[in-house]
Amino acid sequence: MPPGHRDFGMFLRVLRNTLLLYRDAYAILKAAAPSSQVGPIHAMIPVFPADPDSEEDQLLARNFEALFNDLPLRALCDGVIAIPGERLLGSTEFSIQRSDRRGLKPAAE
Repeated sequence: MPPGHRDFGMFLRVLRNTLLLYRDAYAILKAAAPSSQVGPIHAMIPVFPADPDSEEDQLLARNFEALFNDLPLRALCDGVIAIPGERLLGSTEFSIQRSDRRGLKPAAE
């Protein structure tokens, strides 16, 4: 989520644009130095429920883990920003257009 904002749609737009920038940066760097090792940096945030016995806290921790740790890396590999879990938002996908997918997977490796 962009700092200071609570708009989930904005989060998805920022994530999509970030992934496309990873792809573009990878292509630029590889064109300039083909033998260089290039990949994204993604800070994984450890997540634990505040109350391990609370179902609500466990759900919140799983959703946070899925959105901020797993989703960006899966999107790079799959080319699709897939929102996990029906209890979060229902089955939703925010796709990166097929023409934009080219180059995402190499940027993740």
